[in-house]
Amino acid sequence: MVKYEIIRESIDSKDSGTYISYGICATDENYKEKISDISVSEENVKNLVLLLNRNHVSKEHFFDVVSDFVQINI
Repeated sequence: MVKYEIIRESIDSKDSGTYISYGICATDENYKEKISDISVSEENVKNLVLLLNRNHVSKEHFFDVVSDFVQINI
């Protein structure tokens, strides 16, 4: 089963300067993938991580779910 965790990163942007952003790391025994810079809102990304873990989202749907989340929260 995939476990999802929030990650905190310092992002350097030519346009925006340096800022703190949050992403998600997905891991299981044979898999590790991360999506960086999902949102500057820690609370929003924490809520997404809770939903991913609670609903046992498979690694095959990880990117689609995050993509949908980002589109909704623009």
